[in-house]
Amino acid sequence: MDRTTKPIEGIYANYFEVSYSAHEFMLDFGQFDHSSEQGTILARIVTTPGAIEVFSSMLNKAVEQFSAELPARSNLPARSNKEEE
Repeated sequence: MDRTTKPIEGIYANYFEVSYSAHEFMLDFGQFDHSSEQGTILARIVTTPGAIEVFSSMLNKAVEQFSAELPARSNLPARSNKEEE
């Protein structure tokens, strides 16, 4: 993949939603303001079940590597179980 032609704009996300149908997965990324209890979805990615399986595998491997490389992550905030609701 050629990433040299145009810079990619990044957005910060601390809120996520996942939904799916028989033919696609939707990943929503947003920002949640804990002080006002308000959130805004900023981006949605729609993809196929096959592509989400590849993405899930890649993400799991990256998290495993992160955990192995940075075992003392005591300064990171506690993980929210929001995705289980």
